[in-house]
Amino acid sequence: MRKVGVIATLFATSSAFVPSLLGAALRGSSILRGGGCAPRRQGAVCSSEVTTAMSGASPRAVDVSAVIKPSSGMHDSTIIFLHGSGDSGQGVSEWVQGVMGGGFVFDKTRIVFPTAPMRKYSLLGPHGVQRVWFDRKHLDPSGPEDVEGTDLTRVQIRKLIDAEVAAGVPLERIVVGGFSMGAAQSLHMLSDPE
Repeated sequence: MRKVGVIATLFATSSAFVPSLLGAALRGSSILRGGGCAPRRQGAVCSSEVTTAMSGASPRAVDVSAVIKPSSGMHDSTIIFLHGSGDSGQGVSEWVQGVMGGGFVFDKTRIVFPTAPMRKYSLLGPHGVQRVWFDRKHLDPSGPEDVEGTDLTRVQIRKLIDAEVAAGVPLERIVVGGFSMGAAQSLHMLSDPE
């Protein structure tokens, strides 16, 4: 049974917390052990898309165009960082870059900021759609969970992980993390059967 060696689940209360925690993950911190495109921005590159079917909807794209390339040009580790509800990979990438003064680049680490597809989001009413990893019917913690949505997204994030492994990145050098809803989805990766 294969498992992602490091899972980072981030609920940031301070903007300085996210970058420092991601950096710690790359150094192998025991805290984290768990078994639109901007070509003008330094280190950013456009990439391909992964297609997914989300909760019975027609296939949607998980955009992975927001990527920070390693400064050395080659990577041996990867961070996959999931945005919160209503945001995008590009948006959270710009936020992290802003917090770090534009210097959030590692020598041998590729950072991927996927964007969730547009999908039904019950909190916005009967016709509401938003970029979210899964649906939420209520904000109340006792509300029903969208298990189908989190499972479908888990499969798509697994494809991103598998692509990194196929590119030569050891599984134990891949961190999946996120902010808010993205953090919840990254935690759901622990249920991955592989």
